[in-house]
Amino acid sequence: MTKTTINKEELKKFEAMAEEWWDPTGKFKPLHQFNPVRLNFIISQLQTHYNLKELDLSKVNILDVGCGGGLVAEPLDNLKAKVTAIDASEININIAKTHQKTSGSKVDYQTSTIEDLKSSTKFDVITCLEVVEHVDNLEFLLSNLKKNVKKNGLIFIATINRTVKSMLLAKFAAEYILGWLPRGTHDFKKFLKPSELNNLIGKEVNLLMQTGFKYNILTNSWNLTNDLAQNYMMVFEKK
Repeated sequence: MTKTTINKEELKKFEAMAEEWWDPTGKFKPLHQFNPVRLNFIISQLQTHYNLKELDLSKVNILDVGCGGGLVAEPLDNLKAKVTAIDASEININIAKTHQKTSGSKVDYQTSTIEDLKSSTKFDVITCLEVVEHVDNLEFLLSNLKKNVKKNGLIFIATINRTVKSMLLAKFAAEYILGWLPRGTHDFKKFLKPSELNNLIGKEVNLLMQTGFKYNILTNSWNLTNDLAQNYMMVFEKK
């Protein structure tokens, strides 16, 4: 049997909600609220790494892995990056392409896993956001991320820490009390500690930066934090 990163049960969960990807008041409302702060962090890191004085990513070739409806891919395209966005779900990709007709984005959407991606070139940047906790064969995924990024290129990985805080807030509160996410969206056992992710990705990359994200209930907004106990993002550079 061919090794795959696809977890069919996880895929079904997101396909069942796919029609709501671009509805800021729907099932992906928390992601719409979260999206600006994680995008701003990514963009600031790209500006620093590539010494960009303006918000122009036209020289940057980006692969977005597990793109869903395109919530990350389209804003990066708007900054003139050359964006390829892949998802294992054809339903998600069709939603992304439908939205593209009205947004006018030039994102190259493809129904594919990272291991099956047919690309004649490696990428300057790979984003893999809120994906690693939903896949099978995680080390296989990470090895393919490294294989598809250029030397000195960047890999952004965002996920949820496996802590008591994340279990209470990201799992039970979000799914069972506040109803931000459908029940069963996350499996606590698949959450990763930053140290585990750093060890799993291996020595072919260096950890450049890491940040946490926190939700402020008073302002109904997300912000960066040094606390990695809940949501966090790690930035790796290919050696």
